[in-house]
Amino acid sequence: MDQTVSAKELRLNMKEIKDRVLEGQSFVWIYNSQPIADIVPRRPFKGGRKWDMMKELAKIRKMMKNKTPCDAVALVRNERD
Repeated sequence: MDQTVSAKELRLNMKEIKDRVLEGQSFVWIYNSQPIADIVPRRPFKGGRKWDMMKELAKIRKMMKNKTPCDAVALVRNERD
């Protein structure tokens, strides 16, 4: 079962609670005697979106090496016509 934490406890002990969340513990945030949010650890980071974007950019760069260079005006004209 998740441990409860009040807004005051959260404010005063943020570092300790953050460390416990990083260890895998979950909390229920209580405000005015009502549960308002769950504080849960995120899934482990495995490269994430930034890494995926870098791989995509590398693929585009590799594709663009084979193309002949052209300026922006020529690209717009080609798309327009």
